[in-house]
Formats: sequence, structure tokens, C-alpha cells
Amino acid sequence: ESQEDTVYSDYERMINNALDEKFWREFKEADKRRLIGRWSALILYFNDGDSVTMADEVASATALVRVQAVWASNLQVAKFDTNGKPILWTYKSPKTESGEQYTTTIHNDRIFILGDRTSNGQSLLEAGFNNLVNIEKVEGGSAESYLKNSSRQIHFNFEGDADVEGTQDGDGKKTFRQHMNDLARDLNAGNDAVFVTQGATSTPLVANVPDPTPTYTVNVQSFATSVDMPVRILIGNQTGERASTEDWKQFNATIQGIRESERSVEIIELIERLFKFGIFEERTIGVTWDDLTVPTQMERV
Repeated sequence: ESQEDTVYSDYERMINNALDEKFWREFKEADKRRLIGRWSALILYFNDGDSVTMADEVASATALVRVQAVWASNLQVAKFDTNGKPILWTYKSPKTESGEQYTTTIHNDRIFILGDRTSNGQSLLEAGFNNLVNIEKVEGGSAESYLKNSSRQIHFNFEGDADVEGTQDGDGKKTFRQHMNDLARDLNAGNDAVFVTQGATSTPLVANVPDPTPTYTVNVQSFATSVDMPVRILIGNQTGERASTEDWKQFNATIQGIRESERSVEIIELIERLFKFGIFEERTIGVTWDDLTVPTQMERV
């Protein structure tokens, strides 16, 4: 059954029209930020009059105008009630290119939290963060090793009686060592094709660069396990139709479980918040998702 074939009631159409694509784009952004941090938030903007500030509770709103996804680091509780629940929040906007930043106070009615603000909350990336650091080190270290090898540091071996420290040119401006440094620099820059030595030998200093693949692969696999994502989907390397199909089945089942057990609950809580303010007529609601575990029409064919 396609989305075009679905028959909606007048109430469902009203909800879908009010929560339009702009709303879901911000909800998706807040969900992404919650995965990176322990939690994120949506700032709710209502049409409750010009005389009402963001620090006031919602009392006379008739519509949700827009929502804004914000990072947890941009919000801080400014006032608690006697039960330890937030009443007011302080919101600091992200800095602009010119360094400007504004601060405003927002009532808790206008803040919807996604995720867990308690110490039990955990970022999706927390378990595998060290693996990401290791991957960065492996990539950076390997690149640095290749760079050093390509720069061709040169070792000059002179006979024992050569005075490489005190020898100077005719005008006494440069020592012999400085001339050799200039020569090596020109070689690496490609300015000189050959150079001549008398009573000396030269050899490039080349480091053996270890193969980064085993260490890199282990850390990628560990990180993929920490976020419950098949490696082939994470890095986009799928070899063989069977491996690709099985990976997608597993990943789709994981995403479907998150949708139904976590995201549906948060969406319902948000709509119930809007029930409380009289934005929508209160009814028993649920969230319906496309089933990712069911083959599509194209896959069936």
C-alpha cells in the first residue's frame, strides 16, 4: 500500500497539515543532534500575541507557528520549581560570523526535550568514540609517514677529515652545512635534477610505513558494532548481493525498532503537549510508520 492509497480522516489531515515538512525537518535535525549529544531540544513558537514573551507560559495560543532545533549546549535551566522540574530556560544562540550572540529566557512550555537529560543519558557516539579517535590517528599517522618519505630527507656521509662545521664560502656568508641544506631543499622542490659530491656519499632517509589496513579495519568494525550498523553500510562497501541484502535486512530491522519503541513515544508526547495548549482537539492518537522490514513492490518483482 502506497502513501497515495492511504485514506485519511479529516482529523488526520488537519494534524498532517499543521505538522508540515518544515516541522519534520526541524524534528529530524533535533533527533540528529540528540544522537550526537545526550539530548537536544525543540523550541516551540506559538501565535499567542505580541504582548506575550518567550518567558511566559502558553495560555492563549491557537496554532504552532514553527519549531527550532537546538543543541543541548545552547540551553541551561534558569529556574526550577519545588519538585526540581525546569520552569525557565536560558537559551544562547550560536555565534554568527561576526561573533554576535543573543541570550533569551524561555518558559518550559515552549521547550520540548528529545533524549535523556539525566546522567543515564548516553550519546550514540560515546561507546565508539575512542575508535573514531584511533581511526583519525591511523589516517593522520599514515599520511604523515608518506609525506616524510616523499620529502626525501638526505643523509650526507663525508670523509673523516672533512670540516662540515667551519667551512664557509668565499664571502663567509654561508657555512658548508647551510649549503647542503639548500641543496637538499632544492632537490625536494624539484629545482635540481642532479647534484655532485666529492669525497662524500648521500642516501635518502626512508621510513618503513606499516600497512594501516588491519588497525583501521578493527576500529571501523568496533565502531560499527557500537552503533549497531553493518560495516558494509557504514563505509558503503558492499560485495555480493547476498551480503548486501542481509546487511540491509538487519539495519532496517534496527531502524524500525527505534522508530516504534522510541521515536513514536516522543512524537506522541509532543502532540499531547499541543493538546494541553488547545492547538489540537484531544483524541487518542498513534504513529504509523512504513514497515522497513517488508519488501517493497520493486523488491517483490
